[in-house]
Amino acid sequence: MKNMGRSPSYELAEFIVNLKFEDIPSDVIAKEKDHILDGIGNGLHGAKSEFGKMLVEYLKEFPTKSEATVWGTGIKTNCQMAAMANGAFSNVGELEDAHHRTKFKPNTILVQAAFAVGEREHSSGKEIIEALIVANEICIRIGIATHVGKEGYARGWLSTSSIGTFGACAIAGRLMGLNVEKMAQALAIAGGQPCGLWSGGLSMGKRALIGRAAENGIYAAYIAKQGITGDTKIFDGDWGNIGDIISPIYEPEYITKELGQYWYTREIGLKCYPTKGGAHSAIDCILDIVTNNNIAPEEIEQIIIRTTTGIVNNKALHIFPPQNFWEAQNSIPFIMAVSVFDKECGLAQFTDEKYINQDILNLGKKVKMQIEPEADKLAPKTKTAFVDVKMQNGEIFTSRIDYCSGEPENPLSKEKLYKKFKNVASYALDEEGMTRVINIVENLDQQDNLKELMEVLS
Repeated sequence: MKNMGRSPSYELAEFIVNLKFEDIPSDVIAKEKDHILDGIGNGLHGAKSEFGKMLVEYLKEFPTKSEATVWGTGIKTNCQMAAMANGAFSNVGELEDAHHRTKFKPNTILVQAAFAVGEREHSSGKEIIEALIVANEICIRIGIATHVGKEGYARGWLSTSSIGTFGACAIAGRLMGLNVEKMAQALAIAGGQPCGLWSGGLSMGKRALIGRAAENGIYAAYIAKQGITGDTKIFDGDWGNIGDIISPIYEPEYITKELGQYWYTREIGLKCYPTKGGAHSAIDCILDIVTNNNIAPEEIEQIIIRTTTGIVNNKALHIFPPQNFWEAQNSIPFIMAVSVFDKECGLAQFTDEKYINQDILNLGKKVKMQIEPEADKLAPKTKTAFVDVKMQNGEIFTSRIDYCSGEPENPLSKEKLYKKFKNVASYALDEEGMTRVINIVENLDQQDNLKELMEVLS
């Protein structure tokens, strides 16, 4: 069904250009600050990874204008490449935020685009927050309309990089002051650059493509500024519109529905474990069982995960045994087994020593997944999973989670948010630096520019 009314490109452009800080609910602003902090921490961790070091060497191959900070590296480059690098860094740990229904992860691409362009354009903290919330709102709506989180995902699209280009474009266009016409043209150009296929989802390449989507969006906005036009029928054209490309189901009416009235930013959760999001409710379950019961791993007969059809049929989750860090992050058998042994699931559980540990791998062989009708009935409203741990003596321990840790219905406290931030940011910053970042972000709307924050992040 095609939209027969006004072009969504122009309706989105008007929203992007005209939204005022005063129009945004205070709780949405406060929530966005939490997600900014989280995104920064994840980026700092990724910058210090082996992947991050490789990407820095790539940047050095192409010296260019030094206008935007590459976090945790001590170097600057142009805003497009800085956004690309910081976005790629931020997905390394799989600890970013996520909108459950669309599988879109805003703070692994949008925060990075905003700071890169904002540093170039001398934007204030308030302007950064405005731009980020605008981008959240349009990206999630496009994700819902295109069914990117289910049918698009089944086709092989990475949600964040396929629709995130629109958000990076909106951010850049707003921060540089594009008018409605040029913003509509920029969105059209951005929409012609979806990227990221799941064929590389278990590799470093996935992270690079997420970063590239941020770069593509910025590129679209800056060439539109010069007067280059696109086809503003990107959402409602008869041939090659973004909806028809992403999935077989397209409901374009959702792209502009309740813009400025309903705030999808409130629906974005924070990930607490360095794994694929579909594993998180099961992780909560297994940790609940092993921390509240005296369970010896060698006495476990079987671990059964009962959850949705989509999760059970997700091929990536069945990778076992994992051969590297990237596969381990997706391998449900490994994730569950290491969580039993260590009674936690953090970055320390995803090391070479862990995924070649024979005791962990032997327990992983006992992990099974099966479809749970109750979970299917509740999805996508909930992220329901049941875990049954069957012991050799016949005893069974069961746990159920509907909303995993970090989801809006089960949010992190400030204390846990800061702990999560420090766990990842500590790869690049000392205690003083991390405290400064927390204080700056908490008061970001009072900052005249990004100078102090970028000094710490460099």
